[in-house]
Amino acid sequence: MTTRPLAAPRAETPADATSPVPRRQRILLVTPVSPANVSSGSGQRTALMLEALETCGPVDVLHLMPGAALHVGAAATGPALPGGGRLVEAFAPEKPLVGRYRPQPALTRAVEGALGCTLADYDVVVGRYAWGVCQLEVPAGVRIVADLDDFRYRYGPQAPWSLETLKERARKWMAHALLRRQLHRFDSVFFVSPLDQREQPQVASVLLPNIPFAIPPLAAPRTATTKNVLFVGSLWYRPNAEGIDWLLRHVWPRVRREVPDATLTLVGAAPAATREAWAAHPGVRAPGFVDDLAQAYADASLVVVPIHSGGGTNIKVLEALAYARPCLISDFTYSGFETLLESTRDLLVAQDPEQFVAHCLDVLRDPGPYLSMALQGRAAVLNHFNASTFRSLILKSLA
Repeated sequence: MTTRPLAAPRAETPADATSPVPRRQRILLVTPVSPANVSSGSGQRTALMLEALETCGPVDVLHLMPGAALHVGAAATGPALPGGGRLVEAFAPEKPLVGRYRPQPALTRAVEGALGCTLADYDVVVGRYAWGVCQLEVPAGVRIVADLDDFRYRYGPQAPWSLETLKERARKWMAHALLRRQLHRFDSVFFVSPLDQREQPQVASVLLPNIPFAIPPLAAPRTATTKNVLFVGSLWYRPNAEGIDWLLRHVWPRVRREVPDATLTLVGAAPAATREAWAAHPGVRAPGFVDDLAQAYADASLVVVPIHSGGGTNIKVLEALAYARPCLISDFTYSGFETLLESTRDLLVAQDPEQFVAHCLDVLRDPGPYLSMALQGRAAVLNHFNASTFRSLILKSLA
């Protein structure tokens, strides 16, 4: 686990990027993910959100996590919150599904005691995800803004079917239905996916895409000399693992048949037994974590994202484009980026195994022509997925 003092991440942004002048407000950020832990995409988004909110005024942070029993620690100040706000860590009992979003009066009173003020003293309460902010009794007159990252879990046509996945789909459907019933409690929300935003026109919303925490400097443009295909992600995460299984079953044997020296590198944490099973396939390496991620991207002729289920968007797509590597993604993954990234201009999109195979072969046989696509994809990331734009969208929601 990687932690660091909270500070504004340094990201490359367009020269003309501007942010609205914020109105000074007192803000409480409620988050189940610590903004000090930037080893995950969730933590990175939280850190970016805190940095943006601090331009509006003093921000206190309630790090509220599910727990077996109610516990609220004392407020702490210091280097963990460079903006001068207070940090409170708390645990709240996680209720059964039907009571998951019901406010907890005892928790609210304990949190107010730790913060040294009442919730009525804040202008805005911002919820990183909906669960935490819904546990509090926020008084009328205090605005609530909820970040609905992973609002709806979706499944593409290539997603596997089994008894377990059917049960999961039922649970996800019920959780989504219950969350939709909470939307009236929020003055505005952030959506990550344009699909989620389009399906909820009744709620005031801002499309706030996930962005890379830091954009790497552009190395000298070059074509990878190997015929290496790369996947980067948390391989213990079921949608990622299922995507790799799908690739190895439906795509990789056909690619290897046509390009026998093609290799596939799977970078990311996974159980040793799983990595060993994947590495048993011809040309496949599953090293887990790597010391030099930039080198892993530089050695790849193609980055693939064969994901067919999940919520929100896949930040791994933007990371690959930020490294200026040709990127091939499933049409399911593309649905989260279709308003800002253009297929065949910024990246490659495949609807089925046949298209996935065809695109892989085209790039591996002659990667040179795809270098300009990779550079165009990086330019799109710089234009649409940068820290300045992220901050502007947050300030727009608080105006």
